[in-house]
Amino acid sequence: MKSIPSKRGFALALVLWISAALMAVALYSIVSTKESVDNAKKLLAKLQSRLDAESAFEKSIFYLSSGKYWEDSVKNEVKGMPKKIVLVNKEVFFKEGESNITLRVQDIGGLENITIMGRKLPVIRRLIKNVTGKSSPFAVDSYLDWLDMDEEAHLNGAESFYYKSIVSRKYGSSNRRYIQHPDELRLIRGFDILSDSEWREIKKYLAYSYSGGKNILAFPKKMIESYIKVTPSQWKELMSLKRKSLKKYRDKFFDYIIDEEEKERLNFHPTRSFVISLEAKRGEALSKIWAMIDVKPKVSEMINIIEYK
Repeated sequence: MKSIPSKRGFALALVLWISAALMAVALYSIVSTKESVDNAKKLLAKLQSRLDAESAFEKSIFYLSSGKYWEDSVKNEVKGMPKKIVLVNKEVFFKEGESNITLRVQDIGGLENITIMGRKLPVIRRLIKNVTGKSSPFAVDSYLDWLDMDEEAHLNGAESFYYKSIVSRKYGSSNRRYIQHPDELRLIRGFDILSDSEWREIKKYLAYSYSGGKNILAFPKKMIESYIKVTPSQWKELMSLKRKSLKKYRDKFFDYIIDEEEKERLNFHPTRSFVISLEAKRGEALSKIWAMIDVKPKVSEMINIIEYK
């Protein structure tokens, strides 16, 4: 009879241990369920932000294709969007669904269009020099060899033999009339000396469009510096003229251009070819879209998405 209390104590302890185990399982289930619910909410927000980004992108294309253009900007009356977008990669903000949209539009006419660089590459060479401090004596000749249809190398050039034998690549020179993408440029001898970080900086100023021109009013600072060389006081005067009188700014800009071939490519109005950068933020969820597009009213396809990601 004396063992009954100890047996009761053991039974109580066992019940308590089982209860504790059940409570632990229940707590784990609650925590796991909460995490699953939180993850589901985050996934839903991400999907919704993506839908909002795509909707905002479509709305932006409509805005650009139907708007009225001035020297460096476009205006339109699209519900929920700003009434004016400056085409120099300047941020504008609006709402789409439950997402906050940040939109930047850069006129390709203000960048170096790799389809119309010319044979001497004056701007791209100065751009690389300004951004990285590097220069290459092989760039021009290798570029010409890359495009021409023969296998006869220029003095400092590079044809298929160089790419296949010297640097052990499976391909030779392109032998096409145009560069097809900015990344192709880096494959050419003289441009392949750039590091990954240097190329990322250079690429910010490169684009491609088969129907674009040049718009000096959309040039970022590095592009202006790649076209003209001025003293600090001349630069100050030039920027002052840009704020006060676009006509005087244009005339003064031309005064600093020496190469007549470069002058012929320059215009003072939007090209209707654009780089679009768009972000949709919904809570902690963020979706991004980057694209190059043409919106030309006089071609068979009014809207042409050149690249989208």
